[in-house]
Amino acid sequence: MSVNKTLNEDIREFPVFKVVGNRLVPAPEITCINDYIHGAYDLHHYIKAQSYKHNREWYEKNGIKQKLILMPREMHVHLENPVYNLTDEKFFKKYHIPKDDLLFNKKKWIAKQVLIKEEE
Repeated sequence: MSVNKTLNEDIREFPVFKVVGNRLVPAPEITCINDYIHGAYDLHHYIKAQSYKHNREWYEKNGIKQKLILMPREMHVHLENPVYNLTDEKFFKKYHIPKDDLLFNKKKWIAKQVLIKEEE
């Protein structure tokens, strides 16, 4: 699924990153869906496309930016597939990168905002 009509439109609208080791780095070489090997890699939306499409104003108002992340397919499956989804701890142990860097979690974000307000 894409935010716009096609994934190529999403690539033109949002910054693209790739997972390199334990961090995200810009991937300006990804300009269309033909620029990576399908089957080996997936281009993933940081904020689930359907959620971003329906709540775009809320994300923008809160300064949460959409981005696309190129990652190995197995990592993508372990990140989002309900059958193979790894816990935060198991995901970090396997890939050495926090799930929260790759997939926006609204519940965690709201909980963090509540803690910040309580500290003020």
